[in-house]
Amino acid sequence: TVLPRLVASSAIALLTACGGGGGGSGGSSSAAPAPVVQASTVSGTVTKGVISNGLVSVYALEDGATARLLGSTRTDQSGNFSLSVTGYQGPVYIEVTASTSGEPTLMTCDSANGCGDFSGSSNYDSNNNGSIDFGERFAVSGNFMLSSALPSIQQSASTSISTLTHLAAQLAAQFPQGINEVSIAAALSQVQNLFDLDSSLTGTRLIDLTNPTAVSGATSDELRYALLSGGAPYPAVDLL
Repeated sequence: TVLPRLVASSAIALLTACGGGGGGSGGSSSAAPAPVVQASTVSGTVTKGVISNGLVSVYALEDGATARLLGSTRTDQSGNFSLSVTGYQGPVYIEVTASTSGEPTLMTCDSANGCGDFSGSSNYDSNNNGSIDFGERFAVSGNFMLSSALPSIQQSASTSISTLTHLAAQLAAQFPQGINEVSIAAALSQVQNLFDLDSSLTGTRLIDLTNPTAVSGATSDELRYALLSGGAPYPAVDLL
């Protein structure tokens, strides 16, 4: 079920209230050293439950809006991703969308009440009951989208991508100056406070609620974050 635009808009409304080389002697000269191209690694985990084969796109942010595409990759079977970005270390917007070719993007149902019904016969319906049960995977719809935003990606940056980071990224875009390092930090803090979380939205590890080992080894903050994020239908609103 896609989260209605009204819910995301209402949440946002609630939150917004609140050098050159020198010459040498004797006519000889030395070439200027080549500029050092800085490389950064952007990595993370996408979970609402686990999103596998999701298309991850990382964009530069300039003048309060998304700019050029810095790179793209896909999530693995555990929802993890990693890519290298060169020549840029500023704020970024990260978007995860459904695959449009090849293998589908899959979500693992992490709701105890199930995640609806399969539209027809499916290889992912392990018990052939027509329902998407807890722990079963299913193909996401074409308008699936989650996002996150980071104030900078100097050297390396990691982020959890969830329904809560998505809300924060879309909130940051509504600030008067647009989405930049200041509005990103403010929006992340506001969403964290709104849901009374003790740890950061981007830094807290997202666990797979269908994995008993992961659940038993999780902290209370990680469990609460996963339950909050997994309990909300994924949004399909993109205000950027």
